[in-house]
Amino acid sequence: SIMPGKVNPVIPEVVNQVALDHAGLDAQSTIAGGLLEKRNGRLTGLLMDNAVSVFQKIFNDADEATKRKALLDAQSDCIAAGLTMVCDAGLDAGTIDLMRRMQEEGQLKIRIYAMLADDSTNFTHYVGGPFISDRLVVRAVKCFADGALGSRGALLLQPYSDDPAAGHGLQLSSRDHFLKVARWCREHGFQIATHCIGDSANREMLTIYNRYLQGKNDKRWRIEHAQIINKNDFHLFSRFAVSLFEEKIFTGEPIIAVPADKRAMLHKKLRLLVWIFIGYQNLINFSVKRLLPCFIRSQYTPAAALLISKV
Repeated sequence: SIMPGKVNPVIPEVVNQVALDHAGLDAQSTIAGGLLEKRNGRLTGLLMDNAVSVFQKIFNDADEATKRKALLDAQSDCIAAGLTMVCDAGLDAGTIDLMRRMQEEGQLKIRIYAMLADDSTNFTHYVGGPFISDRLVVRAVKCFADGALGSRGALLLQPYSDDPAAGHGLQLSSRDHFLKVARWCREHGFQIATHCIGDSANREMLTIYNRYLQGKNDKRWRIEHAQIINKNDFHLFSRFAVSLFEEKIFTGEPIIAVPADKRAMLHKKLRLLVWIFIGYQNLINFSVKRLLPCFIRSQYTPAAALLISKV
């Protein structure tokens, strides 16, 4: 993200007691679609999935001077790394407006493909449709269907074998909610890009996409990550012309598919067994005709992603 302070609801975070108090959280607090780790009846400060989103408001409420400085610092880091354009997924309308003003003032020179955060306030702001200029494009919405695999938040068709308490994982929003967002995107000319890790999350969102895409199209709606795909669902990507973006830096592992009769198999850390060849072979079998390399540079390690789209 070029916007420092933007939290990712599926990346576990650790906060201190001051932050917990500021957010009004204690040992009795519960958050739908999120986990607050507790030990000995007290919060540890470890947050997972939707629990992380509670703290976004703290960053959103920062004064404009602080946000401007943060954006300029981030721009300097990006340019130093050789980046002249970034894609920032999940921003509020106010932050995007600030970016636009700074670009018009000549302060923010980097090009930005900004995705709206999944929030009705943002949708109201862009009810007139996408915004496109030479340096700023706003025509996509970033959604989160489930959590991460490592935290047992990825939504699976079968329960976690190594953690019965996790059940099937977490669905971060209801089906009705995603149906409304997809309908809004279709009606207002926006692309939708949904984070899906588990096979259940992937199936759910592909089914929802189908309701509004209705066959072949050029809307380029996306499934982000698609880390686990049931073998019976591969054809849905081609059938609905859905783009698949597998971001290795996020998953830490390649695109995978776990067949139903192999799902019980676990690797040495009792995680889902990765079968990369099954994933790629099935994608090829279902006429995914183009693999576009998309290189990502991060402060941790260079990584490559594959944008897999039906042409």
